[in-house]
Amino acid sequence: MREENNSNNIDWSDSEETIITSIDHINKLINEGYEIKAKRFEYKHNLGSRCTLLMTKENKRIIADANRIIEYWANIVELYNFEKNTPMFVWVPDTTVYWKFEEALLMLPSSNPNIQMPLKNRRIITSKSTEIYNSLLNWMNNERFRTYGITKISEIFSLICIIEEKNKIITRKTFGKERITLQQINLLKSTAKNLDSNTALSFFLLSKKLGPPDQFGDLLIGLILYDLKNEETIAFNIQSLTSLIQIRDVDKRQGLYDVGLCLFNRSLNKELVCNSYLPLPLDSPWYTALPWLSYSALLPIKLDSNNKEQNLIRNISIPEFFTFGHSTDARYGNSFDFSYFSSDHAGRTVCILNLNEETKTLKYVLRFDQSQGEPLVHIDFAYHDTKEFNLISHRPLVAGNILEKQKNLYPSLLCRKWYLLPLRRP
Repeated sequence: MREENNSNNIDWSDSEETIITSIDHINKLINEGYEIKAKRFEYKHNLGSRCTLLMTKENKRIIADANRIIEYWANIVELYNFEKNTPMFVWVPDTTVYWKFEEALLMLPSSNPNIQMPLKNRRIITSKSTEIYNSLLNWMNNERFRTYGITKISEIFSLICIIEEKNKIITRKTFGKERITLQQINLLKSTAKNLDSNTALSFFLLSKKLGPPDQFGDLLIGLILYDLKNEETIAFNIQSLTSLIQIRDVDKRQGLYDVGLCLFNRSLNKELVCNSYLPLPLDSPWYTALPWLSYSALLPIKLDSNNKEQNLIRNISIPEFFTFGHSTDARYGNSFDFSYFSSDHAGRTVCILNLNEETKTLKYVLRFDQSQGEPLVHIDFAYHDTKEFNLISHRPLVAGNILEKQKNLYPSLLCRKWYLLPLRRP
């Protein structure tokens, strides 16, 4: 049994003592309105051990001796309650996942990203690494003080930078996301097959539609490096703006350019060694979905083989969705929506980006959900024309062996029921 004591800074005095005789007994107390506020394990030499719970109801407080239901006591963990906006103690069926995830969190402190384990490590093979790196950095610097349309957002979020290499000659091209078409994207992929290398750099924003000032909303900022020649993600990193500004200064006058530069520096170095990291923090109650986005972009997830849609030019991959898709202006619509997951609430996560045909714009939707009775998070990917056309239909999101340094730990964690994941460090 794991020895545990979360009683620090919690007053256990002035409490009536009682003995919990059975699971039915503690459930009766909970049904009467008592809530578990803390749990404590004590061991005294020659006196043995004692497992207790501090339970409260309005002004009543009891210390419940839980030794007779010790297995039930061991499965009580602290998780976030969304309705009450506070952590609460609840019973979960599988604490093995919980404790392993806690151990993983200790290895991934957001205050020191240098020791964070990468999900994927990749080096771009070229004899022109310095030239390619400088070309990408110069492109970003050229866009530094340009804004996107009438917004205050940096123009780097509306553009794609593509570096082509042929016979040791480097060419840089820039495309606007709102202007490039699916036909042009497919032509770029076809042309890339005859090049030595072809790398696309794209920054993207995902957000809810702007609402009242008191309504919670956040902005997700991401970067993807995509190999057009081999149709493979080189690097993918995504960050919640709310989480980021808690650990670093963000210059609002730069239209989030400095956040993009931070992601760029984390994603690759001058030797073109590229890293994709597990998004942090993992204990945010709103963004459990961030690891799912990373896995969907990094894993080689193929489209459904039974897709009968004849217009194959519309069949883009999830990495291409992030690379070439453009967001709806947050003043007018969502590009990201999130409904929380818990043991009794089947939530979902939705990313919405637009891609262009010659005569119209199509809405592509990447969705994650966890259905009742299904232990894994499932992924759906579709586009909307006169109706919805599925590219990936309700497929389990399984991490496989994408993790190079923690592959025995993470794959079984990030795709399970959300309530098995801790939302606060103890």
